[in-house]
Amino acid sequence: PITDKTYIYWNNPSNEEVQVDLNDINGRSLSRFTMCGAGMLLPKGDLAPGIYLLSVQGSFGISQQKLIVR
Repeated sequence: PITDKTYIYWNNPSNEEVQVDLNDINGRSLSRFTMCGAGMLLPKGDLAPGIYLLSVQGSFGISQQKLIVR
């Protein structure tokens, strides 16, 4: 569970560009951006307590993670 911030990792050995999507549990898009690398620091910021879905898409496929914010 996230209370302040968390670091998210995914498999991206070539550090290629990926698309990152953060959605609420109902599938509503909250944030979408493009970045390079194999991980990111995700601050809680304005996220209300609840369950969120983080999707990372690149040539390696799609990695999805469920995030719980407290």
